[in-house]
Amino acid sequence: MTSSSAESPGRPAASDPAAAAERVTVVVPVYNRGGRLLKEALDSLLSQDYPSLEVLAIDDGSTDDTPQVLAEYAERHPTSFRWAQQANQGQAATLNRGFAMAESALLAYLSSDDLLLPGATSRLVAELAAVRDAVLAYPSYQVIDESGEVVDTMTPPDYSRVESVRLQDTIVGPGAVFQASALRRAGPLRTDLPYLWDSELWLRLSRAGRFIRVDEPLACWRQHGGSLTVAERGREMAEERLRILDGLFAEGADRELEAVRDQAYRNAYVLGATVVAPGFNGAGERYFVVDRHAREVSAGAGSESSEARLAKAREQLDVQRRRIAELEHEVQVLRARHPLTQFAYEHAPPRLRGFARRLRGRGSGAD
Repeated sequence: MTSSSAESPGRPAASDPAAAAERVTVVVPVYNRGGRLLKEALDSLLSQDYPSLEVLAIDDGSTDDTPQVLAEYAERHPTSFRWAQQANQGQAATLNRGFAMAESALLAYLSSDDLLLPGATSRLVAELAAVRDAVLAYPSYQVIDESGEVVDTMTPPDYSRVESVRLQDTIVGPGAVFQASALRRAGPLRTDLPYLWDSELWLRLSRAGRFIRVDEPLACWRQHGGSLTVAERGREMAEERLRILDGLFAEGADRELEAVRDQAYRNAYVLGATVVAPGFNGAGERYFVVDRHAREVSAGAGSESSEARLAKAREQLDVQRRRIAELEHEVQVLRARHPLTQFAYEHAPPRLRGFARRLRGRGSGAD
């Protein structure tokens, strides 16, 4: 289903000051983000000083009040904002639809909880236009928390396809502006890569021309527990890294890429094994990468899938957690019933405490 509360903004007239500026369409994929963060994102776009900017929001099957918020923005900004709805398909598919709907020469996208800083679009478009063979311009950016406080500033290096592969670094962050014609040549976003579609896209897009780095923070990436990349990445993201590399080298990479092949895989394995933060997958899943190699060299390793071994490991871990909880309960009971004994134990020399623990371990566990 598609809905739009206003007709698509027309091309500016020749007498319009915006006529000399190439039109930019910023696609905003939205899913269940109808509150403050979405409004801040949209406001940061609609307050840009660039004279020919269109914001195109695609509601990816939200079940909250997102459609009502988008309809209100379309009513308030009839010439610069439009929106559409669809059944839930994921971020990559949503962006593909938005880019296909756009008629502008230049494209960009912004996640529904990120921000574009004042003057960003004008600066990026100017930098892009200044280099004949450039197809994309990207800025440094700030990392902000849920309240908008700046917690870090990221200054990416100059984009290099080889270095992006070798270091397993996307390099291009929020705020990038790129040519629609280059995207058409590169092809659509891969919908089978829900986490690293952007990294893979830039590898293809960089074949069409240069990427220009703007060494100034012009966008904000919001870090919070509900964001897709923080709440859900883990094993799945590690798998995607390897799929991208497998596909890249299977199609016959150039000499420069072949030269960093081993480093690329090594870094992909290390990142897949060690990425740790709240909301990421469990420790057992972080080290799944060992299974990939083990199945290739060991007949025994291939007899049971990594998923089955992870399930067993989780089950064993749950058993241990329950046992720890039981022991902690027993300790609390003993403390309540024998406060003097507990006092003596806590103030006893370490050797006596160790002896007491060994005796306790040999006992039946009766009160």
